[in-house]
Amino acid sequence: MSGKTDHGLRAGLSGGGGRSVIRIYSLKLGRPLDLRKATDRKILVSDGAELYPGWTQFVGSY
Repeated sequence: MSGKTDHGLRAGLSGGGGRSVIRIYSLKLGRPLDLRKATDRKILVSDGAELYPGWTQFVGSY
């Protein structure tokens, strides 16, 4: 393991309700990753690369 904890990736969630989309942006490449491409998928498969998605649901009123 390299010991490096910041791989220059940022993830953001859009949508919600019935469908949510997680977009992963590479600060190094200056663009979102396209996980249909093997080269972009390889970026996520590295020592210490972890992504833990989680969802919550708001219950109540404002």
